Amino acid sequence: MKTVVIGDIHGRTDWKEIVGRYEARETTFVFLGDYLDSHEEITVKQQCSNFSEILEFKRSNPENVVLLMGNHDLHYFSSLFNCSGFSGNTYKRSHSEMEDAVRSGLIKFIHIDRERKIIFSHAGVSEVWLGMRFGSKVLDESMIDRLETEMNVSDLDFAIDYTDPYGDDPWQGPGWIRPTSLLSHAVEGFTQFVGHTRTAGENAVMIKSLKNKEDEIWLIDCLPNEYCEIGEDGKVSVKKVKCDF
Repeated sequence: MKTVVIGDIHGRTDWKEIVGRYEARETTFVFLGDYLDSHEEITVKQQCSNFSEILEFKRSNPENVVLLMGNHDLHYFSSLFNCSGFSGNTYKRSHSEMEDAVRSGLIKFIHIDRERKIIFSHAGVSEVWLGMRFGSKVLDESMIDRLETEMNVSDLDFAIDYTDPYGDDPWQGPGWIRPTSLLSHAVEGFTQFVGHTRTAGENAVMIKSLKNKEDEIWLIDCLPNEYCEIGEDGKVSVKKVKCDF
């Protein structure tokens, strides 16, 4: 089955153009989060409506759509955390729906493809953070089980582990770490797809091969320009987006 990986939304409707190219029952769609807090001229009402449509897409395709939480979603779920771009108006409109989506399992913090050894998260998983939080830097089967069980709404702070306001610290969690620290301290044996840090330009997707490793980090916070497709053979293709919405 193909996997389509879509970077940070921020109110954009490009995802509709993307998913319209595929048969939903034959494709896994992974959204890397940050559904709200537009950087463009998209109203709060439009952002929240778009978020509702994304949730409905998940409900209609529960086994084939993965919605991950970004830092710009976390502060509309919990008032204990704020990052740049927070809007009281957006909170009023989105909090109830965000809370329900997280608590009902529509949105989660991490998704791991065990067979192909791929980690999908908003910002990335470092071995330093893994060791600090779970006592081991090795991401084996038992550790994956723990991540999927324990990374839930009862322990929100793990998602950020806010030791550096920008996120450029290997102790940062999968909702906050920046590429410089992730590239130097990524868990071994896995390819990762992350958003969170904007890439731009004609060829917006950035790929970094880790030093002395076969693993790769794909940086794809690049809408409305590009997204990624992972074929059944594991080959990654960068696809262009042309959105008329």
